[in-house]
Amino acid sequence: MATAVLAAPATTTTGDRDRVVDLVRAVSLLVVAFGHWLLAGVWMDSAGGVQVDHLLAAAPWTRWVTWAAQVIGLFMLAGAYANATSWRNHTARGGGYGGWLTGRFLRLLGPTLPFVAFWVPTAWVLGRAGLVEPAVLRQATQVVAVPVWFLAVYVLLVAATPALLAWHDRAGVRVLAAIVAAAVVVEVVSRGLGVEVVGWLQFPLVWGAVHQFGFFWQDGRLRAAGRRTWVALAVVGFGGLLLVTSVLDLYPVSMVGVPGEVRSNNTPPSLAIVLLACAHLGVLMLAHARLTSWLARPTVWRATGRLGAMSMSVYLWHLSVMVAVLGAAVVLPGGARLLSAPANSPTWWATRPGWLLTYTVVTLLVVRLVLPVERATVAAVARLRGCQVDARRPVLATLLACGAMAAFAGRGFTVVDRPAGIPVEAVVALGAAGSLVAGALRSADRHPH
Repeated sequence: MATAVLAAPATTTTGDRDRVVDLVRAVSLLVVAFGHWLLAGVWMDSAGGVQVDHLLAAAPWTRWVTWAAQVIGLFMLAGAYANATSWRNHTARGGGYGGWLTGRFLRLLGPTLPFVAFWVPTAWVLGRAGLVEPAVLRQATQVVAVPVWFLAVYVLLVAATPALLAWHDRAGVRVLAAIVAAAVVVEVVSRGLGVEVVGWLQFPLVWGAVHQFGFFWQDGRLRAAGRRTWVALAVVGFGGLLLVTSVLDLYPVSMVGVPGEVRSNNTPPSLAIVLLACAHLGVLMLAHARLTSWLARPTVWRATGRLGAMSMSVYLWHLSVMVAVLGAAVVLPGGARLLSAPANSPTWWATRPGWLLTYTVVTLLVVRLVLPVERATVAAVARLRGCQVDARRPVLATLLACGAMAAFAGRGFTVVDRPAGIPVEAVVALGAAGSLVAGALRSADRHPH
């Protein structure tokens, strides 16, 4: 019955604003930040050496917590809702693909440019001045660049939204089944037959399946399916995870990578991520009515708006803040005392609230500095309404930015085997993407609709 409902024609197109979408998009990125802060087990031994542990490795029981804390799938579901709604509204006003994609590009990657513009020269200066050992610098810049891997995948799905949404409107659940089937084939070839390079296709396929699931939320089919379907989603999701992780041992329990473990559910993403997103969506739909009622309170809704306005900046900068704070604790007098407890020890747990509070305060200070950039991108997007933009520029910009983000995520902001240590190709690609979008904005100003 649930399949029949989901396969039925959509009952709505744009619909009213779903405030739960805004809540999920804002809170999920903040949960990711707090999760990263908690997982880092940095401490100093009696000889003054810096030890880097990972909470999931030091305390295996915490791997079960990732079933609740790995919320990137929830962001992807809410992102699909927002992308579909934005595209339907844009076309209803007579807008074209070029203007829409330029606007979405700016909202996503506008805040990323200051982040990259800070870290590339900073890494270069630290390396040239010899303030940080090359190996340590590379590791640190890889850590701070972790958030951009998600943007590399998400920006491609945003660009493909109009085509994927049209396919969804024609074929419904068959589209989702086709994407999942393709992911199963890749899983068999990469993990079963050992052709690991094929596994990188799972980034667009697995996350694409989750994104496609979000369209059922947006077009009203999932809401119309009712409580039984929502319970079924949660049971199938969590039950499937128990089966594939604990009974069949096909995948590790942790939904994020664990240092030292051969298998991982997120690099590249596995089919367990699809099951987790299914479970989360079911739980979200069961709580939807209460969340909507709660968000109707003016104070709660205003707070949600404020969180949403800063969530992308928090997401981008939270690991930079963590690295900076830990680095200061290591070199400043008294740092050994602050970092004397090994990960998962009673003292380590007792000091977590203080560390999390410190990270939060410093991150908010950084966000206050970079938030004007996000506001400027919102203003730039507003200029695109009613304008025609040649789609070739934003499409090429999207591809270039995706490649640059993937390079930064994989290698960090310094390359030890380069003369200047600068990831030149990624910097040039991102700069070219920005130039293309700036050109699209200038063209839109000259040729309003």
